[in-house]
Amino acid sequence: MNCQEYKNWLKKRGESDDEAAASEASSHAASCPECAALDRIDLVLEDKIKMDLSMREVPEALLQKIELNIKLVPACFKQGSASGLKRKASILWKAAAPALAMAAAALLFISFNLKYFKSIEEVGRLSVESHMENLPMMFNANEVKDVGLWFKDKLSFPVSFPSIEDAGLKLIGGRRCKLGRNDVAYLLYNKGDKRISLYVMDTANIKYEMEDNKKYHFPFKDCEVDIWKSGKTVYSMVR
Repeated sequence: MNCQEYKNWLKKRGESDDEAAASEASSHAASCPECAALDRIDLVLEDKIKMDLSMREVPEALLQKIELNIKLVPACFKQGSASGLKRKASILWKAAAPALAMAAAALLFISFNLKYFKSIEEVGRLSVESHMENLPMMFNANEVKDVGLWFKDKLSFPVSFPSIEDAGLKLIGGRRCKLGRNDVAYLLYNKGDKRISLYVMDTANIKYEMEDNKKYHFPFKDCEVDIWKSGKTVYSMVR
């Protein structure tokens, strides 16, 4: 991937789940200071937008006003004289415009919910699907001394890793990864001839309660998944 291809990819980031393209883009940014700077600026702007327009509950009063204004619209279509229809058309617009504006506002609230994980099961399912794709790593373990530092400029949240007390686990490498529409950190381990994936994500993308340091375990597609939260970080490990 060259600089122009990277810029084209950057313009459409978030619209595609093509992890291969994301991997190529990350590799290019790692070797190109100019594109790495563009990447950081893009992430900062995205965080700013998410913060300013974060998901909130739609107030009940707003929903009632939308419903009331929508109910007024059919009344404007009743038969009448030409002058009456002209007057009613004006009423229609006055009634419909606020309804449409408030409906658009409600849809804006809802659209931002698309980037949130809806359940622990969804995190597990996406983790297993990504694990099965077995995409190439962006770095090998023997090439990086500080794995957390490698992710620092590539993700919009600080990446910390759990202490894994599992004898025989060997770190192979890692990459920036997407689960759904969210960027997460990914590490690949081997235990003998078995691949083990660890996904690290920000609690800002989690919109349900998780008990701290409690492991949620369930099987999915011949894999075993453990998901747990520690502080501001959520982990998903697929075996």
